[in-house]
Amino acid sequence: MFKLRRAALLTCSVAITAVAFVGFEPMSASASQRVSVDSARAAARPAVTVPGTWNEVSTFNPTNPGNPDNSLNGVSCASPTFCVTVGSSYNIDRQTYSQIGARWSGTSWDEDSGLTPSPSGTNSSLNAVSCVPVFCMAVGAIQSGSPYINEALISDGPSSWGFVPTPNPGAGTWGNSLIAVSCVSSSSCVAVDAYRPTGQSYRYDLMQWNGSTWLTPYPVPAGQVIYGVSCVSTTSGGATGPWCLAVGQDGDLSAMAYVLGGGTWGQVAVASPGTFQSGLNGVSCVSPTLCMAVGFQAYDPEYTPSQNDQFSQNLVEQWNGTTFSNVTVPDPNTIDGNQLESVDCFGPTSCVAGGYTYTDAGADTEDQVLAWNGSSWTNQTTPSTSSYDGINSITCLANQQCYAVGYSRAATQGLTAPLSLGGYYEVGSDGGVYAFGSAQFYGSTGGMTLNKPVVGMAVTPDGGGYWLVASDGGIFSYGDAQFYGSTGGMTLNKPVVGMAPTPNGGGYWLVASDGGIFSFGDALFYGSTGAITLNKPIVDMVSTPDGGGYWLVGSDGGIFCYGDALFYGSTGGVTLNKPIVDTAATPDGGGYWLVGSDGGIFSFGDALFYGSTAGVNLNKPIVDMAATSDGHGYWMVASDGGIFCYGDAPFDGSMGGQTLNAPIVAMAA
Repeated sequence: MFKLRRAALLTCSVAITAVAFVGFEPMSASASQRVSVDSARAAARPAVTVPGTWNEVSTFNPTNPGNPDNSLNGVSCASPTFCVTVGSSYNIDRQTYSQIGARWSGTSWDEDSGLTPSPSGTNSSLNAVSCVPVFCMAVGAIQSGSPYINEALISDGPSSWGFVPTPNPGAGTWGNSLIAVSCVSSSSCVAVDAYRPTGQSYRYDLMQWNGSTWLTPYPVPAGQVIYGVSCVSTTSGGATGPWCLAVGQDGDLSAMAYVLGGGTWGQVAVASPGTFQSGLNGVSCVSPTLCMAVGFQAYDPEYTPSQNDQFSQNLVEQWNGTTFSNVTVPDPNTIDGNQLESVDCFGPTSCVAGGYTYTDAGADTEDQVLAWNGSSWTNQTTPSTSSYDGINSITCLANQQCYAVGYSRAATQGLTAPLSLGGYYEVGSDGGVYAFGSAQFYGSTGGMTLNKPVVGMAVTPDGGGYWLVASDGGIFSYGDAQFYGSTGGMTLNKPVVGMAPTPNGGGYWLVASDGGIFSFGDALFYGSTGAITLNKPIVDMVSTPDGGGYWLVGSDGGIFCYGDALFYGSTGGVTLNKPIVDTAATPDGGGYWLVGSDGGIFSFGDALFYGSTAGVNLNKPIVDMAATSDGHGYWMVASDGGIFCYGDAPFDGSMGGQTLNAPIVAMAA
């Protein structure tokens, strides 16, 4: 059967109280448009993004009692409301495998009928899935007569799936199957094709999807195996195509990798772990200069892990843009064996990896999850659900949740763990940064001479850094926040008033008071009000959870929607007591809040009202707001640094009552 375990080598309250704070530090650096904290400070920082407790969640299993072998093979999420997992189910009565799929409901994995056909005498399996804003591609294989042929399906959201015509190697091959896929957009995906010419070993092709068709495959030389692939966009809009890293095992039984850059594939050297055999099963890239690849290594030449993985140990390799290096990684069981199957990096300093570990010298296994905090990997505790558990695929939504899927004896398995960062920041117009709660200080422009005042701030998805933006569009990067470009030095029609990062931290948008949008990194341009006559100036922007769109808000509360951002209402045309100064979106993108300078809150869509300072005599006006990660509360900040908390937003301190060098202009959480 073509259902493969990759490493098995295809053989088969109101608060204004002033408290002590941390964070303000003058910087004696030149006034450039880009400042980065030094690597020593970044490396010394405490972990803030390790997932919390892993818990078992309900997963979809076919109800037919004759299904003794169900497995979820892949999982991918574009947003909290757009997560898909795929796999297969074996029907002992019909002696066939059938593909299965499910979507995340918020608490469980529920059947997706578009991916789960009725049982039949035809074999099919889905091996992997990749989701990006408003698009998913699931890949696998389906039986067509005697041979198996490649299968790919696409979806534009929580609706229906459609088949994509997919090339096959042709006559004289069998066991064709797409075993891995990675997408950076609906028009840019890379899949791994495995097939077996008659009388030969498996061969592999790397295939690119351009949104309408598959391009000519790149044939991997005979003897080499590809198990996983990860792609990132290298320019705004992806104009030059994706950058990808594919990993596997070479013909000499050593870990191997290929890079796609500038439209051309090329093999790159992988650092030898110094063991008899090694291989890489999965890979995840944050950028072309940071990837993590995971797999296995063997110390004893008597055993071959690709055929008997019981005697393998964990292997992690890190890519820095030019070379791989071995990373120290724990092994839960150094006697009976471990193996990592999948990895997901959701920020420059945050990754999780999943697989399985043997519990004894027999065939029993249990789940294995490791977490990386930017400097080291550690074991995480998972619930024990049976005597034969394993994780096939893992993915995380930064500041939301991690999801792991696999098998548990004869059933599918799903685990989740929360990713809540906690804490918040305040920033002054001089770029002085104040960190509260568990938020970490990485640097500031306090003490620097700036060309223009700082007007906004955004935190990286993993909480390991932040950006500051000035009114001329100058960007200042700290911690793991990467510099992707700025408008500093450009002549702008109107000043920049805010910024928003993409969900993976691979880019950001800047917005000017005329609604002009400037996109950098992997942030895509969806539209602007730059050429529209506005009733009132734009004061801020916020992106949708999946990065597929954004909202702009005017000081009159007028809302402008682009991409997949939906309109839920506005105060445009309403007489306001005070102008709107900011907006925040709910975690699922189903609503948003607007806040006025008097702290008046206006809720739309699924955004709930938890309280406001409207009618309260404030010392200084409200200038910004931020929502909690679960959307059940929010903070507001005044220009004197006073913090006001509502719903489940905790009070971790404020600059209220403190002497400030410059007024607070923004906050971020």
